[in-house]
Amino acid sequence: MQAVVYHSQDIQAWEQRWFAAQNSSLGLMQQAAWSITQQLIVLFQNQDIKNIAVWCGQGNNAGDGYFIASYLKEAGLYVEIFAAELGESADLHHAAHFAKANHVQIHQGFEVHRTFDCHIDALFGIGLNRELNDY
Repeated sequence: MQAVVYHSQDIQAWEQRWFAAQNSSLGLMQQAAWSITQQLIVLFQNQDIKNIAVWCGQGNNAGDGYFIASYLKEAGLYVEIFAAELGESADLHHAAHFAKANHVQIHQGFEVHRTFDCHIDALFGIGLNRELNDY
């Protein structure tokens, strides 16, 4: 699988087209997470990766992380989420509830007491608009 890195301006343009077509932000979050998960499953099978940590922040990028964790768990992988306090986004709250309903283990904070085969960053998205703090 070839690694591809997209510029944040390209991603923002795709998002604008998505919303211009009257699609929801929750739908975008779910679609993005599903697409990423499909790629990760192939990668993880090829690399014998079974234990995954997902790091979630307070914005909609974290919502992607909650959905990715849920989809990976549904695929039979062991997943734990390490999370900041939830932000105000209703979509983020929906994603976190989805992960809880799928019995994904969610830790408040970022203290880890075991090793993982892979770490997924869902802390900061393309729209970070503040200074970094302790998290």
